[in-house]
Amino acid sequence: MRAAGRLAIGALLACGVGCLPPPGLRPSATRLPEVPLVQLDGARASLAAELDGQPALISLWATWCEACRAELGALQRLADRTVGDGVVLGVAVGERREAVARFARERQLGFARLVDEGFGLAEALGIDRLPTTLVVDHEGRIAFVGGALDAAALERYRAVMSAWPGVRHGRR
Repeated sequence: MRAAGRLAIGALLACGVGCLPPPGLRPSATRLPEVPLVQLDGARASLAAELDGQPALISLWATWCEACRAELGALQRLADRTVGDGVVLGVAVGERREAVARFARERQLGFARLVDEGFGLAEALGIDRLPTTLVVDHEGRIAFVGGALDAAALERYRAVMSAWPGVRHGRR
């Protein structure tokens, strides 16, 4: 089943019961793949360029996903607090860039910067549920995968940030 179908099924369940159990990654997915993504302004995007060698907490989400919407405020606050010490990045999955850009602008979501319109990232990682939270170290290795943002994800993100030689309380 293609990622689009898996995500659609997951979305129906997520809307009815809240956050689903954490998804699994493909066994080969130990690093972030380089797949075509787009910025909210329409420019092509690269995960490596967006992360710029920094640790990251990445949220895969969608505008229609109630569980995703519930965590948007917490993700924005985390992004505001960790500027310079890591990256909080939202990747909207399976939606048109224009709709995501309008949604992010209306809600002032500065962390929600990329769109995976064709499910390339989700497929490469084997992700079939939203929201999905990834923590990635400064070398692009996936250190954590879970469902909605929770204490375990935050703890792992803090550990990855503290192990990064570039962390200096907002300065690299």
